[in-house]
Amino acid sequence: MPLFRSSRRHRGLISRTLGAPISHPAPGGGKKTAEGRLRATLDAVEALADKETADRLAAALPADGNARAQTSRAISLGFSGSSRDDDVKARRHAIRGILLVAAQQGKTTSELRTMRRDLERKHDAALLHELHKALGYHGDQLAGDFSKRTEWHPDNFTKPEEHDAGRFQYIVTAIKGISTPIADLNLGDIGTSKEQDYENTVQEFRDRFDALDPTIVDEQTRDWGEGRLTKKLRVNFYKAAFRNPDFVKDNLNSTSVIDEKHRATFTPYGFILSASEGDIGSAATKDQGLSNRPDNVRDELQRVLAANTDYTLLSPTDVLAGTSGTSGGHGYNEIVVVGSDNVAVTAVFVKVDRSGNIYRNGDDNDLTEEIAALILDTGLPIVAIIDDSGKGSDTAATDVFPAIIGLI
Repeated sequence: MPLFRSSRRHRGLISRTLGAPISHPAPGGGKKTAEGRLRATLDAVEALADKETADRLAAALPADGNARAQTSRAISLGFSGSSRDDDVKARRHAIRGILLVAAQQGKTTSELRTMRRDLERKHDAALLHELHKALGYHGDQLAGDFSKRTEWHPDNFTKPEEHDAGRFQYIVTAIKGISTPIADLNLGDIGTSKEQDYENTVQEFRDRFDALDPTIVDEQTRDWGEGRLTKKLRVNFYKAAFRNPDFVKDNLNSTSVIDEKHRATFTPYGFILSASEGDIGSAATKDQGLSNRPDNVRDELQRVLAANTDYTLLSPTDVLAGTSGTSGGHGYNEIVVVGSDNVAVTAVFVKVDRSGNIYRNGDDNDLTEEIAALILDTGLPIVAIIDDSGKGSDTAATDVFPAIIGLI
């Protein structure tokens, strides 16, 4: 019995990623050589990460033959005999790759042996994650099972102009129409470095948004007399979104997948997106706690993929089947769409009740006259999503949006 406990769902993930089995070259058909094991390890690193990373590791190997043989032995200690199982061999190549990095960082033979035992207990996706961490995330692949990625192909989603209230499937991102607090300048901050920090922050956001719409940056000032001022910086990101829907090309986007049976969204209006299957970074039946502007995009994607779906990209069907927000429900899912040139806003969605009236819940999510004007200014198609989970108003959606799709 192999030492590792690989879940059936992830079993074979590494060997599938590697493709054709990588062997240990042994000239003349004799025993597998130390040099062969090093070469096989580097080949695996190239397949699982990239050639640049493999070349970097190769360049760091000692030139002396005896020293190279010692390194090979150090990263192979503890493996019990040879195996004809391609999955087992592939896992060993991945483990040796991690151990090779650790050996080059100065880990002792004893430490490498302990690492090897711990690594053998990880399932394939977690092992790939450890490999990418060791390699510094060189290469394009995240660690995980992405076998269902093709099910996110745009052909599997409804085109807004072909909307059918009884059968649809969209990727949507909700917009919350409130300002976001960014910074405060208090009385005690005047004349200190905090005042300059505040002014720098204001300028940063003005440089970013004023050309788009000067009302996006909202600075509120209160005069307490004798030149004593307090200031509050608030940014209306929702205005920026409607003024420039192409923001989805540059962000990590928090979205949801909805259909005619699962219509819950974070707010009752927002954008319908089109994205290639390669832009889907993670998919979960719940909120994933995504940071939309992380310092390291790949690390953030790997974090949510590991934390929410055990390194597995779910299909739209999987996500919807596990979403609690069925007809009239409040639970929603979260899909991480990685911004690229393939991501685009194709329409605006607006929630309506069974009578075709827009929502008026009396809270921050209301579709106000300001929001309605911003939606109309986009010039995008507007799609009505009938949903019982909100409180309707006396205002017919067709009075606000005469060309709304799904009600006319």
